[in-house]
Amino acid sequence: MTLKDVHSGHRGSVLLVSLIITGMIATLSLAFMNSMDGQIDVARNQAASLHADLAAQAGLEYAQRQLLLDNNWNGTGSQEQYFADGPAFSVERHSESANKLFENDVHLSVKGLQSAATAKFEAILRVTPGDPLLDKALSVLGDGEAENLQIGGDYLIVDEAGHLWRRNNNFGGQIYIDGDGKSFLDDDDERDFNMFASNKRKGRHRGRNHGRNRDNEKQSIHVLHDQSLIRGVWLEVQSTNPRINFSRIESSGVLHNYQSSKQPFANNQNQLQEDVHAPGWDLDIFLENSDDYLVIENTEQLTSLKTNKVVVVLLDEGEEFTLSDCTLGKGLVIWSEPDFDFQNDARNYLNFTGHNVIGGDQNNIGILAPACEISTNGGQQQKVSGLSIVHSLNQVSRLVHTGVLIVLNNVKGLYDSDFDYNHQVSLAPPAGIQFFGDLANVDIKKLYESSDLALSF
Repeated sequence: MTLKDVHSGHRGSVLLVSLIITGMIATLSLAFMNSMDGQIDVARNQAASLHADLAAQAGLEYAQRQLLLDNNWNGTGSQEQYFADGPAFSVERHSESANKLFENDVHLSVKGLQSAATAKFEAILRVTPGDPLLDKALSVLGDGEAENLQIGGDYLIVDEAGHLWRRNNNFGGQIYIDGDGKSFLDDDDERDFNMFASNKRKGRHRGRNHGRNRDNEKQSIHVLHDQSLIRGVWLEVQSTNPRINFSRIESSGVLHNYQSSKQPFANNQNQLQEDVHAPGWDLDIFLENSDDYLVIENTEQLTSLKTNKVVVVLLDEGEEFTLSDCTLGKGLVIWSEPDFDFQNDARNYLNFTGHNVIGGDQNNIGILAPACEISTNGGQQQKVSGLSIVHSLNQVSRLVHTGVLIVLNNVKGLYDSDFDYNHQVSLAPPAGIQFFGDLANVDIKKLYESSDLALSF
């Protein structure tokens, strides 16, 4: 064997080893690439599953918001709601009928989609319609005439007859509540009117029962009770269609009313479906002997008074009262009987002159004067904060109200005034005032995952 042959053999061995090593590297690289592709696919699928799950959760939150606005909302139907980056959700509502007055449960099927990934679960939501007066900056329950108003929030106008109910403190029928929370009237088989009842805590609509009142007049009532305790009875108000003449209204919110035709003064409008229940009151609580109350009687005027007590004014029927340049930090109460019918003429008259500041304290009392007509004189600003319930407004200008203002009867000549909603006022109405319900709310009662396990909240 020559030296040349030896070198040729070495070169052949090196070439063979190089080819083997190159093949091994190529094989390892291909295996690594396949492994990376698999891991990328797994990560992509996991991301898609996560996005689908997040989309389903977004669908549930979307459904809660929609039901809060309208508990008759029927879901998205066949049309899926897409996000900008691809995920989508759909919400299907099942056959439960909506209840505009009382708490009820709504069954939903919620689906989230992302590429081929799907997340699906069933949900039961407890929907509390709430009292529509509590989330409005201004509510007018009778005739309305107003011009040049600034409204920071929603406002409500009852512009059709047959939707208004009045709190009744002298109901003649006897109401019983059994151990299951069901309500019924006298067991003497008289069936002169229908009763609709609600269990406030358990949220179950009790349906219809029958009974009679002491006058044997056929009528409907709404009863709010909590187990064995009657919270209130409301009677339907018989009335004609209110006359509404509003103009130049600027609002950041929505007009809530009953007429389907568009009101020319409203930028946004929502047609109400539920009835309106006027609040009830028992102002005798402010006559108690307390250092928090300043009771005023046998006078027709207060001038330049500054106090951090609730000012309670006692007037004989038909009397007028004037408030001039006063600062009443905890609010003003004009006493009236709890059974005063706000559809009658005002019991008393309150006139503001000079510059007055009323309310603003955490007790949330603005002006509680459900039997009193309010007017202003002199053109200076009147500033009120809190919950206010008044019989009527007559020639009122430059009123700045923050909180919730409810006019039970009518508005005549309201102009150049501002109304701003305050959510905190609605959360804690003052003592002695009762609404038909709390603020509207939607809670998750049960959540059924794909395994059909029910998660209760």
